[in-house]
Amino acid sequence: MKISRRKFIITSTALGFAGITGIGKKTALASEPSDRISNENGVTDTVTHTTKILEQYFTRAGYVLSPAAPMISGLSFNGGLNYDDYITPSSQAKYVIQPSSRMEDIAKKNQNGTLPLFTGFGFAHPINSNQIKNTKFIFDCLIGNIGLDPTLIHITSTELIKPLLPTLEGYGITGNKIQLTPLSQARKEGAGSGWFAPAGHPKNANYPTYSIEYRMPDGKDLEIAEISIHDLPAAAIGIERLAMAKNQAYFSWNDYLPQFKELLQADSEKNHNLLPVGYYEILGLPKPA
Repeated sequence: MKISRRKFIITSTALGFAGITGIGKKTALASEPSDRISNENGVTDTVTHTTKILEQYFTRAGYVLSPAAPMISGLSFNGGLNYDDYITPSSQAKYVIQPSSRMEDIAKKNQNGTLPLFTGFGFAHPINSNQIKNTKFIFDCLIGNIGLDPTLIHITSTELIKPLLPTLEGYGITGNKIQLTPLSQARKEGAGSGWFAPAGHPKNANYPTYSIEYRMPDGKDLEIAEISIHDLPAAAIGIERLAMAKNQAYFSWNDYLPQFKELLQADSEKNHNLLPVGYYEILGLPKPA
């Protein structure tokens, strides 16, 4: 039976997600490198395969895996769901594969690429590492290893990114591919793409960033990564979004609801936690009395 491109991507995504997001620890990938398919549209890269490429690239460079946090945070922030990855910068280069969910995305669930559950490939360069070298490391990964087309990459940040512009130019990212938001506006909004400081964030996140976006067939830019600049050498790549960018095809909110439900239930059972309010709101279920 011939399987459609979209059906293949979604099915293998579910398999891969179950394998790479063990609650609080590293587990084996559920599928092998054969998790690629050739068809009339070329080669489809699944989330599993994309994750493997990232892991191999960072491991070869000396980055060490850190354990992921549980999906149920035990906090009132974000409906009791883990919001993002967090690695404390140190002299050791680290990475984490972190499942997360954001209540704010419920209002955007009909937008292409918005998911109820996503996996962040978070990483922290060693403290006092060279920012130019770190920038090249990231773009060599995205373009040289993942295979993104540099002509489709766009950047959003503030004036604080200016020292990195010559480096970005070396990848062909110049001119109208770089959007600068006024620094005061980015700090006020705190939504990333210039400054990351979500209101009420439990770790008081508050730092300058730039976002990496990728042009999709519908003409819209899909954010695939948020990279900190200046003093905090940390960043995160959205694995599902990276797969969407490479495939030039979107996943949808409903595609990921089964994985969200399964992961939250497993986390609740493992850690003996009640399912948080965010579980019910994202699934559209009535909250228990």
